Amino acid sequence: GGRYVTTENAYVKADIARVAAEVTGRIQSVRIKDHSRVTKGDVMLELDPKPFEIKLAAAKADVDAARTEVRTMIAQWKEAKSELKQAEGQTMYWNAQLERSKALEKRNVVSSSRLEEVENSAREARDRVTVMRSKVARMLSQSGAVARPIDEHPLVRDKIAKRDEAALDLPRTLSRSPVDGTSVTVNLQPAA
Repeated sequence: GGRYVTTENAYVKADIARVAAEVTGRIQSVRIKDHSRVTKGDVMLELDPKPFEIKLAAAKADVDAARTEVRTMIAQWKEAKSELKQAEGQTMYWNAQLERSKALEKRNVVSSSRLEEVENSAREARDRVTVMRSKVARMLSQSGAVARPIDEHPLVRDKIAKRDEAALDLPRTLSRSPVDGTSVTVNLQPAA
């Protein structure tokens, strides 16, 4: 044995990169085989993108729906503010009527039943103002309408985050080689 060197415990050092898809799905195609040469960035595996495309489309629709919902809340808040102003105007009118009716009642020009009607109308107007103030405050807290862009509303931000996540997952249906090398142990089959 002078010409050949042998050993029973030799090994070859090689870097191994394990590759897995970043998302789960049905395999559409496997583009490599055992012992195929791959370069960094080559597509090795393709998952069915259709479910991810559908998820992205639904997420985009959810963002649009959330924006519409917030715009509606803001419009309802503005409408409630207008109704509050109208109720305040009615309250001023009925309070003035009440004062005038009280003065006329002292001179026996207005009947007590008419005075009661005016008092009742003034009380109803004040109650309506109280209710409208509560409604305006509730709608303001829901819509967050004060000096905030629609896309900064929590409802819209949540839907935008879900849309962005869906947009991130779609390109992940392509599994790319992280390094140059040779593929080994490819045990994948596309779904039938």
